[in-house]
Amino acid sequence: MIDLSGWQPRIEWEGGEVVLEVGWLRRLLEQAARAAGYGCWLPAEHVAEAVAAHWGGRRVVAPVSRECFLGTVREVLAGIGYAEVAPHFWEGGVDVEFSLLSLVSVRERAARGFELGFWRETGSVVERLCRGSRGGRVALVDVVPAVKSFLGRERWCGECERFREGFVEWVRGWAVKCARQGDGSLFISVQ
Repeated sequence: MIDLSGWQPRIEWEGGEVVLEVGWLRRLLEQAARAAGYGCWLPAEHVAEAVAAHWGGRRVVAPVSRECFLGTVREVLAGIGYAEVAPHFWEGGVDVEFSLLSLVSVRERAARGFELGFWRETGSVVERLCRGSRGGRVALVDVVPAVKSFLGRERWCGECERFREGFVEWVRGWAVKCARQGDGSLFISVQ
């Protein structure tokens, strides 16, 4: 038996994938509604929950294609009488949150003391986010619990702080490298 209690649907994302998270989707819908001429758009939360429930209820293991995801959002918007918001959805830059805790598993699968897999995977993630953001903002979240888990610490310490500082500097370096290569412009925040 497979435990899917913590399962969340994923969406294809320019050679990678992102987890479909209600808060992220709500922010995209609010952004689209503002572009369509609405100020404060109250249905955003309900539309986000409906789309997340639609894909979450299906328990599809493979990532949902971007086209299928966009089709679902358009159908829901048209169904509630806001079809004019749909053309503005996922237009231009997209804001994305990426949890660093998902990268810690790379370290946990590697032999103790082996960190190259973590850094390689993090670099790949930053490159995918650069390509997929198209000028959006990317927030790398959960840095404190990820650092503590990576270093095997229960409490934050000086070693954790030094690792976090080095990690933030390294991620910013990768983002600059990606921007120079023309993979996209990107504002990265590490939280």
